Amino acid sequence: MAEDNKDFDWETLCFQMITAAGSAKSDYIEALQAAKAGKYDKADELIKSGDQSFAIGHDLHTNLVQREASGERSRSACS
Repeated sequence: MAEDNKDFDWETLCFQMITAAGSAKSDYIEALQAAKAGKYDKADELIKSGDQSFAIGHDLHTNLVQREASGERSRSACS
């Protein structure tokens, strides 16, 4: 992502946050299903993957909040 204010793509950031949150949710749901089936190693793997996706989404959201707090305003439907 470009760091220059006029080149910063707010829409891309929003879609990246949505994608990360969706991936995390999918991994957590699959982990529950795997655990119910007794596949605990697979469940653990999926939880770790979900945690990674969640962390990415959190970092992206933090970036958005910091940009808005510094006075940048989005010019997209994201805000």
